[in-house]
Amino acid sequence: MRSVITGFILLGVCAIANADFADNFESGDLSQWSCDIFNNWGQVVTWGLVQDGTWVWEGSGGFPPPGGGGGGSIQYLTSVNASDVSVRAEVKTQSVINPGFHSGIVARYTDPSHHYALTMSGTDQITVLSLAKSNNYWSPQGNVALEELASAELLESQLGIWNTLRLDVTGNHLAAYLNDTLYFSIYDNSLSSGSVGLRNGGAVTRFDDFSTTVVPLPGAAILGCIGLSWAGLRLHRREI
Repeated sequence: MRSVITGFILLGVCAIANADFADNFESGDLSQWSCDIFNNWGQVVTWGLVQDGTWVWEGSGGFPPPGGGGGGSIQYLTSVNASDVSVRAEVKTQSVINPGFHSGIVARYTDPSHHYALTMSGTDQITVLSLAKSNNYWSPQGNVALEELASAELLESQLGIWNTLRLDVTGNHLAAYLNDTLYFSIYDNSLSSGSVGLRNGGAVTRFDDFSTTVVPLPGAAILGCIGLSWAGLRLHRREI
């Protein structure tokens, strides 16, 4: 007499869902956001919901010249700590406090001195789109500063105009978009993971329709598929 194991495997369908978050600020619920302030040197930094056709989030702060571009702040999601991520938001510079301002979106955010940023800056004559990083980088004045990775001067000033900024970070590749047009595609190994959010400094900036998509790790996806298949495994022993 010998034992034979028979059974079947129920093959599961691997549905891998992205961890998405979106906020159009209509609900007024900002409980998932937290704010870090940097280089304020006593300058007042404020964030508040205001009406601009719909409810939008407005950040304000910074020194006028020649005091520098201080008074910066970053609103980030406390629930996100990701490596591969896509961040998107509508951004409008309402007014300029200092032409050296950098306002936009951030990814792989740990603190004000460690993050990637896609920002806009300039005056009523010129706007510059910049992809930059802060990796423990300080200005000669002792301020937390951004180290530029790429920049482009836009043909027209974007002051008072809504623009869509999007930053995709995958591995060591960064892709930056303005109004769904790819502007920068570069590689950088400085920062590995972190949160996502909004950055304002040296300006009054309005934000709307923020969204982020966290890309799942391949290993996690494979383990999820194995778990689904194993859940359908049924074994039976019979004697012959």
